[in-house]
Amino acid sequence: MSVSLVVRTSKKLARSSNEEVRISIRVRRSNFDAICSTEASVPNSCWSASKGDIKKSADTDKELMDRLNRTAEYLRKLKEFIELQDAKGAITSSEVLKNYVKAYRDKYHKPTNAVPQEPIALLKYKIAQMVEGTNRNSGRRFSVGTIKQWKNLLRLLTKFHNHCRAIDFEEIDAAFWDVFKNFCDDEGLMPSSVNKYLATFRAFIIYAKTNGVEVNEAALLTYKKIAVKSDDRKAKTYLNEEELQALYNMPLTGLREKVRDVFLLGSYLGQRVSDYNNLTRGDFRLSSSGRFRVVAFTQEKTENAVVVPIIFDEVFAIAEKYNYDFPRISDVIINRYIKDIAKELSDSVPSLAEKMRTTLDSKEQRLEEAGKVVFERDAKGYVVKPRYEMITTHTARRSCITNLYLRNIFTTAQLMAISGHKSEKAFNEYICCSSDEIADRIAEIAENAKKQRSDMF
Repeated sequence: MSVSLVVRTSKKLARSSNEEVRISIRVRRSNFDAICSTEASVPNSCWSASKGDIKKSADTDKELMDRLNRTAEYLRKLKEFIELQDAKGAITSSEVLKNYVKAYRDKYHKPTNAVPQEPIALLKYKIAQMVEGTNRNSGRRFSVGTIKQWKNLLRLLTKFHNHCRAIDFEEIDAAFWDVFKNFCDDEGLMPSSVNKYLATFRAFIIYAKTNGVEVNEAALLTYKKIAVKSDDRKAKTYLNEEELQALYNMPLTGLREKVRDVFLLGSYLGQRVSDYNNLTRGDFRLSSSGRFRVVAFTQEKTENAVVVPIIFDEVFAIAEKYNYDFPRISDVIINRYIKDIAKELSDSVPSLAEKMRTTLDSKEQRLEEAGKVVFERDAKGYVVKPRYEMITTHTARRSCITNLYLRNIFTTAQLMAISGHKSEKAFNEYICCSSDEIADRIAEIAENAKKQRSDMF
């Protein structure tokens, strides 16, 4: 009989990585093996696989140490509880194990202390809960990207609180929002980024109110996003089908080839990097009719189940190249290499070197102000960059959605079913057509309609 704590990680995940790994509890005995998640997680660098426990550490990050100590105590008690149930012969299946873990987790995580009342302390408390999984979004764990957005808000609010104006929930009103927006502007944040922080800040106020913290009623009534002009947005681009084909045919080797192939999977399937970078053989199957090949999986960010028809034959070629054991490459590495690859490709595909108007992010603004870099500007003073510099992992998703949209044979509802979008407004953000491309599409629709009418008479 054996009860142990285990984690399942990719073989390529470095032991020193701070990527979160989820901890499972496993019960093994002769002819029996059951495992289920404890819903606890720690940075991979803090986990000892050989001991099946959290490493003893003298880390100076007090917030991390407090979290690790709480998690270690929870896991120790959970393991003792499961060992007791197993000794009684109560653990008879994975489902029974799951029920016992859930029952103990619900009891153990029942709040015993009041939540912090001070804004910065409360925000740290909420983020810690999000990371641990005790604070959830409609029953689902928050995604890594969402947690990162909240951590960014914490950094911004801490700076605002310490250097601009102390944050008090009872004093947040219209004037406060104006001061905060001006602070964001002084920090060099783009309007679209400011709106993201505003939305997260508003969600934080609702969280505080829900947890019994006194909040000024005007805080939510006077909340308002700022208008974002097209010139205030960071440029978004996509690769058309001809450019994608040139990228596909480009002779590459080593890591550059793998980066290109993973990026192309996203460009042909229209998914986020967290999904197209984690495909497996099991995701490929026949449609329910048995007539077509599809890729079916649950999106990591939203947990939406999607079934994507394989429209581009290049997907099969890439899959067979790797025998469906696709490379796993971090989005940071993909972003770094795909720009260089596209720059090289621009020698034979000049459209990739065309200049686009864009805006500078806060880091770029600081570098320019410090005289460390000079960005090119057009006659009207707008920053311009070649298209290959604008390509990121998300360009793949925009490319697929825009190219399928321009084919003018699929409805918006059909394309949203592929992309997993729930609202048409969010979906439209991924269509990167120029005015000329939209005009061509309208003219083509009108021409087809005219031809159909003439065929009728």
